[in-house]
Amino acid sequence: MTAASPDKSVLSPKFLLGVGFVLFQVWILLNPQQPLFERPVHLVFALLLLFLYQPLSSESLSRPVRIAIDAAMIVATLGVGAYYLLEFDRLTTRMENVSPVFDLDIWAGVVLVALLLEGARRAVGWILVGVLAVFIAYAFWGNLLPGWLSFRGFGLDAAIEISTMTTAGVLGITTSTSVSFIFYFIMFGAFYSAAGGGQLFIDLAVRVAGRATGGTAKAAVISSSLMGSISGSAVANVVSTGVLTIPLMKRTGVPSHRAAGIEAIASTGGQLMPPIMGVAAFIMAEMLNVPYARIALAGLIPAVAFYLALLLVVDLTARRDGVRAMTAEEVAAVDPILPRLHLLLPPLILIGALISGYSAAYSAVIASVSCFVVPFLRRNTWIGWSALIDGLREAPRQAAEVAVPIASIGLVIAVAVQSNLALKFAGSLVTLAEGSIFLSLALAMVGCIIMGMGLPTVAAYIIGAVL
Repeated sequence: MTAASPDKSVLSPKFLLGVGFVLFQVWILLNPQQPLFERPVHLVFALLLLFLYQPLSSESLSRPVRIAIDAAMIVATLGVGAYYLLEFDRLTTRMENVSPVFDLDIWAGVVLVALLLEGARRAVGWILVGVLAVFIAYAFWGNLLPGWLSFRGFGLDAAIEISTMTTAGVLGITTSTSVSFIFYFIMFGAFYSAAGGGQLFIDLAVRVAGRATGGTAKAAVISSSLMGSISGSAVANVVSTGVLTIPLMKRTGVPSHRAAGIEAIASTGGQLMPPIMGVAAFIMAEMLNVPYARIALAGLIPAVAFYLALLLVVDLTARRDGVRAMTAEEVAAVDPILPRLHLLLPPLILIGALISGYSAAYSAVIASVSCFVVPFLRRNTWIGWSALIDGLREAPRQAAEVAVPIASIGLVIAVAVQSNLALKFAGSLVTLAEGSIFLSLALAMVGCIIMGMGLPTVAAYIIGAVL
């Protein structure tokens, strides 16, 4: 037997830190703490895991230099965490715009913003960093712009205070949502997939649609919709289902580029599919101050309409291109569904807990625990320790990749609100539409589509909602 690789070892720093992240989240769910304790610690865990799982990969730098930069990022993150813990009493009792801002606050704030920018770059890419840079520049030099865009600008003290020292900015509604909702639903998705639920969805889709025209493509759409209902992440959806459905589509005559496109669009739609929708749905519930279950219910009709339209497109394309259906032998090779049908219980438990009035976080935790109980209802689905380890590895990693970018978007909210840009933009939109609600909504829609062409969903939603 060969030794486990460092990345797979349960003694690796990544894994142990991830387990610590999970335990911290469960602890604050059972013993809620002050926001200025929960949110910074959550963010520090996320930054550390992101830098460990996504080390610097620039080929223009030598390996020792890359390692040194990553080490500096980790040390700086720990330093920021120590600042929030040591200054907790002062930060929670100070008065905004009245209490002084010390040099230590400025240094810690600048370092935190720099870490978030680098974390957002590693998790999402340069486009989000560019948007953040524009808003940061606007915060300092907004006085140079003409007309309604102009405002007096912030000094460094004020900018750091509104961005990093209060329960606004990077520690505001976006990080609050990550702490209170997103982490627990990502944990459920990771645990359910590790317990065999993901494979069940793929096999179920093949059994249902495999023999139809363009069956493999339809199976990809159905499996991605089912997987999206418990992951809410387009990336996680592609990774979990695409590795199986894309080769399956290619085998029945679907061109490579079209197979990839079908999987990508089907996985993207998973953000609309209840009960676990994309990050934007949780942000929406928080910003609108409505129960998450209500948001999920409202998303059901658009999600079904999206996937029905996608199935229709796939069917017409398959008929035009002569894509064959799967053979009876290929479908029969899929493991039987009925002996594994009880694995559908965890999502049903989640839905039942939400309907029963439990909070979204508690519902997700209850459903997460069920993921490692339900498989033992039948001997053929028993799981071992490896499933628990896989879940404990994936849940914090995926949560970190979400928490860091959406925390950075808190900078956009802080600048847009404190500079009054949001109100002025809304007023200008109404003026441009000449008082027509329909035209205003149409302009807002076009703006969201344009932002969605380059920004991740949650960034596009938050900027659109704030403005």
